[in-house]
Amino acid sequence: YICTVIPSIETWEDFSDRRKSVKEYYTKGSDMKIGIITAGILPVPAVQGGAVETLIDFCLEYNDNHHLHDITVYSIKYPKVRNHPALMSKVNHYQYVDVSSFMAKIKKHLFKWLKKGNFYYHYSVEYYLEQVLKHARHQSYDVIIIENRPGFVLRLKDCTSARIVVHQENDYLNSQVREYQTIYNSISCIINTSDYITKCVQSITSDDTKCRTVLNGIDTNKFFEAKPLLRQQAGLKDNEFVIVYSGRLTKEKGILELKKEILEWVRDIGIACLLALIIISLFKPIIIQQHSMEPNFYQ
Repeated sequence: YICTVIPSIETWEDFSDRRKSVKEYYTKGSDMKIGIITAGILPVPAVQGGAVETLIDFCLEYNDNHHLHDITVYSIKYPKVRNHPALMSKVNHYQYVDVSSFMAKIKKHLFKWLKKGNFYYHYSVEYYLEQVLKHARHQSYDVIIIENRPGFVLRLKDCTSARIVVHQENDYLNSQVREYQTIYNSISCIINTSDYITKCVQSITSDDTKCRTVLNGIDTNKFFEAKPLLRQQAGLKDNEFVIVYSGRLTKEKGILELKKEILEWVRDIGIACLLALIIISLFKPIIIQQHSMEPNFYQ
């Protein structure tokens, strides 16, 4: 099931084999009671976007259709989630933590004062985890999956007998982070979305047997040619080539490096026109550059 929760695959055809091998290794084919602890920043269902949150949505939809496991997702509370159809599932359950109301903000500051600032993450994230643990410690989970917050393990490990799995899309666990050895020793499996992240974890020990690299995959059948009307609305001709980047405009996302590589690639294959379209987190498309192949195009 771990690969059902995180269906990151090189090609869609690999999905069945990868899911089967990991599921048999960890569960011996039995259905499980699973907890998923999100990072505490964006809600699930992913009404505000987010790569990990969207991925969880896909997996929960799959589980809802096939009734594979009993899954509880821990997420921050958000108004638009209240009447979401996903909450009607009989096999997927949602536990929400209020972190943004006036009363929640008072509680967070009180929590910060009582704990005297001794936190692994920001006190707001630690408050979210505290509320999650109040519920999770009373559940009989077989597996708990932590999304992108390996530091959560330090407090979770004493609250459950479940196997703990960490899913990482970023370099958050390596030999340079605080209490890395305790975190690593407490985890049953670490699923990373790239070999680079796996190598970072393996800086803790060269004898690592816990890491699995499972690449983010895509179902190419979901893609289609843009309809002529959509191109007309964007002012695009049929022969103009479009590259879309969808994500946050932050340094960590490597936007400048992406732009450089795209321009090099376009120059190498000789595309006559490139229009770069960036979709920001508010899902409002903004055309930020449109070029023709003039002599100073790459300067």
